[in-house]
Amino acid sequence: AWFWNTRELSKLADVGWFREITRRINGGYNGMEDRLQYWNRNRRLLGLPYVETDDERANIKAFQAAHSLTPDGAVGPRTMSAFA
Repeated sequence: AWFWNTRELSKLADVGWFREITRRINGGYNGMEDRLQYWNRNRRLLGLPYVETDDERANIKAFQAAHSLTPDGAVGPRTMSAFA
């Protein structure tokens, strides 16, 4: 819980940026397919909608553009601070 909270990962989870959460936790994407299967199964069990992770980079860029940030698809400190 400490790791999750100190990195503000709930903000990323709330918008469905699964790949970015994975990158922040693991430093990369090792085991991504297994992780995606677990995540989608758990979302289904909780009654949450499916989230297409292939669109994530485009969604990040759209969020950045909507908040007057450079839409580069990289979630850095300025993108994180744009979350309300």
